[in-house]
Amino acid sequence: AAGFEQWLRRRIAEDAGYDRIARELLTAPAGSQGPGFYFVAKGGKPENVAAGASRVFLGVRIECAQCHNHPFAKWKREQFWQLAAFFAGVDRPANGPIGDDTRLSSLKIPGLEKVVQARFLDETLPNLNGGGKPREALANWMTASDNAYFAKAAVNRIWAHFFGTGIVDPIDDFDESNPPSHPQLLDTLAADFIQQKCDVKFLIRSICASRPYQLSSVQTDPRQNDRRFFARAAVKGLTATELSADRKSTV
Repeated sequence: AAGFEQWLRRRIAEDAGYDRIARELLTAPAGSQGPGFYFVAKGGKPENVAAGASRVFLGVRIECAQCHNHPFAKWKREQFWQLAAFFAGVDRPANGPIGDDTRLSSLKIPGLEKVVQARFLDETLPNLNGGGKPREALANWMTASDNAYFAKAAVNRIWAHFFGTGIVDPIDDFDESNPPSHPQLLDTLAADFIQQKCDVKFLIRSICASRPYQLSSVQTDPRQNDRRFFARAAVKGLTATELSADRKSTV
């Protein structure tokens, strides 16, 4: 865990784009120091890695379709396992180390006699001819400028960090049944984020310089009750890290 945090701190200090961080994480050798620890944290299971990556980088709760079609969204069970198939080479044999066969791109759906091939969530197939690696193909698709989810999910996550509520809330539940409160704002921020090469510091400066962020938390109108209007500053509790730091400073 310490190695993972050190790697992440270095990338942020180097102003590495959010897309670069995502690609390095998704394509790192499983079990290696730094980003490779992500696969260890997910138990070396393709389904766990796929579910986590989908939530973090796409804002999609695809794991709800792991055992059956998603009860509330459009995702099908087969789509979940097609996404998991990109990580088919990342597995932990019983009492053994995590493997890392980067060539595998198919999985058998548990409980069914059906093998699925890796496929993106937009139903397109990766080009794996000529020895292409599935995880690299997924990382390139996921971080592409025309991906409908990646930039918006990143913008929404950082917005929620500062405002306490996402433009899409919960932040990892992008779906037609859960539309953004301010779609034009989300689209504009995502477009600017892409134009600035996924620069997280640029995004932070933009959000913190905005009028909504600089509003007072004092309520002056009943319509300010709804946090999703961002009509006044949200009062947030301190995080565990902040509380710990504050306690150390007073000892």
